[in-house]
Amino acid sequence: MKDLLFKNLGLKIFSLLFSMVLWFYITTEKESELGFLVKLSVRNIPKDMELVGKRVDRVTVWVYGLRRYLMRISPDEIVVPVDLKNAKEGVIIYPINLEVIKVPPEVSVTRVSPSTIRFQLERVIGKKVKVVPELKGKLALGYDIESMDEQPDFVNVKGKRSIIENLNTVYTYPIDINGLSQNLKFEVPIDEERSKIKVEEGEKMVMVDIKVKERIIEKTFTEVPVSVEDLDQSTIAVITPDKATLKLKGPEAVLVNLNKDENIKVVLDIKKLNSNKTVRRKAKVILPDKIILLKLEPEWFKIHVEEEE
Repeated sequence: MKDLLFKNLGLKIFSLLFSMVLWFYITTEKESELGFLVKLSVRNIPKDMELVGKRVDRVTVWVYGLRRYLMRISPDEIVVPVDLKNAKEGVIIYPINLEVIKVPPEVSVTRVSPSTIRFQLERVIGKKVKVVPELKGKLALGYDIESMDEQPDFVNVKGKRSIIENLNTVYTYPIDINGLSQNLKFEVPIDEERSKIKVEEGEKMVMVDIKVKERIIEKTFTEVPVSVEDLDQSTIAVITPDKATLKLKGPEAVLVNLNKDENIKVVLDIKKLNSNKTVRRKAKVILPDKIILLKLEPEWFKIHVEEEE
């Protein structure tokens, strides 16, 4: 019996001491209060209403309980419900009831700050508005938009009363037309975020048909050399004046790059022209495709032909 009593004596003493310390800790552990910053759980907003303006979306919930329980709590375990089921349009002062705040069962709620929350509800209304395609960039040099068609050209939208009442147009996301020189057909969504609205389902995508045309301009070229056709090597032709001024019309992309010495030819025909004679003749103008001659100055040129000695 004595041997049984003293067997594993050290372990028994340790267990006794541990039990006493644990009992002492439990019986003397103090209760405390701790605050948690908690996000409001707003629910049951009426379907025809939206929350507007700035508002408090978090509150501090003070929880009471044993310190070891408080240390284990996460703010996500605390729920502060705000039920707006029967709310009306306008400003609402909502009192937070401590009894509806959900916390772990080991602790209790003592207070909440702030204790009331200000909300503002605004009615959601609908309207039919014009669709405007948003364009980004510049067309290729010498091109203009001839026409632009969008389908649908009107859409039904919904949003806060203060926005919809003053809204007449909505815009698509930007369409890149930079460097465009041919027709473009493109489907693009309406930018709901820009106007802070919602477009009715089935009308969110817009087909945009852009047709472009060449820009036609006029340009005057001076000091254009005048030459003769089929001039024999043994013949000398003296032209007076030997330079001409031309007023041309055509696509800007062509005219701005036109070189008067290389791309424009003002020529005189000296066929059937006897030597040592001076005659007046009109010139023939040779131009690139799409370029039209509006005016040539002078209209008549003097040509004197001589045989080279």
